[in-house]
Amino acid sequence: MDKGSDLGPWNENSEIFIQTKLIHKQHSGWKKGKPKQKIDTIKDGINFVIDVFNSAAKKTKQREIQKGPPLKQIENYLNTKIKNDHKLVIKILWCCFSAYTSIPINLGIMASTSEGKTYATVEVTKIFPKKDIILVGRMSPTALIHQNGILVDENLNPLESKIESLDYEIENTNDKEIRDQAKKEKKELLKTAKNLIDLKGKILLFLDAPDIKLWDMLKPILSHDAEQITYKTTQTDGSLKVKESIIQGWPAVIFCSAKNEAKDRVWDEIETRFDITSPNTSVEKYQAANTYTALKMGTPSFASSLVGDDEDEKYARFHVEKIKEQLCRLDRKNPVCNPFHKIISESFPSRDGSSMRHFNRFTAYCNLSTMINASQKYKIVFETKDGKKEYYLISDISDIDNAIDMIGSLSAIPPALINFVHDIFVPATKEIIAEGVTTKQLADKYIAVYKKDISAKKILENFVKPLQNYGIIDFKKNPDDERQHLNFLASDITGNNLEIIRNKIIEYSNNDDLFVWDYILELEKSSIKTGKIKAILDPKGHAEGHNLIQKNIIKTQSESNTLEVV
Repeated sequence: MDKGSDLGPWNENSEIFIQTKLIHKQHSGWKKGKPKQKIDTIKDGINFVIDVFNSAAKKTKQREIQKGPPLKQIENYLNTKIKNDHKLVIKILWCCFSAYTSIPINLGIMASTSEGKTYATVEVTKIFPKKDIILVGRMSPTALIHQNGILVDENLNPLESKIESLDYEIENTNDKEIRDQAKKEKKELLKTAKNLIDLKGKILLFLDAPDIKLWDMLKPILSHDAEQITYKTTQTDGSLKVKESIIQGWPAVIFCSAKNEAKDRVWDEIETRFDITSPNTSVEKYQAANTYTALKMGTPSFASSLVGDDEDEKYARFHVEKIKEQLCRLDRKNPVCNPFHKIISESFPSRDGSSMRHFNRFTAYCNLSTMINASQKYKIVFETKDGKKEYYLISDISDIDNAIDMIGSLSAIPPALINFVHDIFVPATKEIIAEGVTTKQLADKYIAVYKKDISAKKILENFVKPLQNYGIIDFKKNPDDERQHLNFLASDITGNNLEIIRNKIIEYSNNDDLFVWDYILELEKSSIKTGKIKAILDPKGHAEGHNLIQKNIIKTQSESNTLEVV
């Protein structure tokens, strides 16, 4: 019988499980007293249950053959809900998965209103466990603490059961001395109690950008400064007593914003803590989204299969749970070995201080790719001094490719603004051959390129002003009409090509066909005090020779199974 993890999303109402329950209910082995049926009947019942589980496992495997590996099935399901925004889907999905690792990612989605950023975020998070999602609207810092905490003692042990036990004694004992003692103990417990908010494994989702005070409170959490951060707040019972609250662990954080955040005083500090992205804003996306909405609204419930496959959704949720379990099993400080780390650090563009932020983000995505695709990775089997075996994943070239795709440009400017400069502003300036362009001229160019209407006012608010805040665009008065501003390019948007990292790795491998093996030997030498490397396993669990490891982890993207989990 296959393992339970391969059974698929069979729920309580599925036909095979109803039959299984019936077998259990009627089974002589489940009844009191002496069984009346023969042993053969019992065996038949057990064999039926085994057949049910094997049938479920077989169906799950067949789906992988027909519809692709689990992660691809998740992506394909989400792409039926979120039209023509595959890159955004991937970014949100990976951000959510990062919550179950020691390197949670913070994602900021910025675009003007009605571009689908909130819809996409909500649709992706729907397939994750509800208990892992903390959905936040307009919330004060204290509300975040009070709504999600539990009472603990000074050693962070939960107090709920102790308090319930004391409450029971207070309410039910007739002995005044025992009741008074219970009241005293409860009072002492509450006096020193702390409020613990455990955010590890949580996805903190802001449907709008938090206010300044909440940003200030979140900054050390977003920076991953310490695993436990203590805050002092006043109690909500009107007593004005100060109470200690402890936030433990780091969540993955997503925020959506339609406003120009760059003008806020804390934006520079916040920006360094987030990967900023934007949704696709093409006319094709709008048309596809409207077609899907028309289908949903025009189709009655009894024909819901026209809108989407319910089984695809069930499997998407099931695979999310399984990937979550896989990531949680890998949850140690760093379960990843990256033999390319020196090449990456030497090749990564490092022209200014912001490069350190981008580099951290790049390596985080690289490690996350390795962990999400764990079943496809080579593994180091490490045996500790006490005989415990630990498994460490080896990053390969597909993880480098994925990290490059996820990072895109190294610019801190949102992609939508970068596209505006390249597609609209620069071409408009060249065509007009003047000292600058007006917002009306930019709006005309925008309509011509993107085939969608926009006003000069929206061009000013959504693009020109934000780019002015970033120092990319400046303006001066039009000498022919002082009521107008002429906008011009004040500085270039420099996008560094990260493909150089991949090319350097391949070049290094061609010049030294044992550099990966040398890296493993270096690891073994440095770990002699804590244990030893017992074996290197290929993805199927077979021991691999040192001469084949490097060849197999440095493949072209077309040869590797990028973004797939089996």
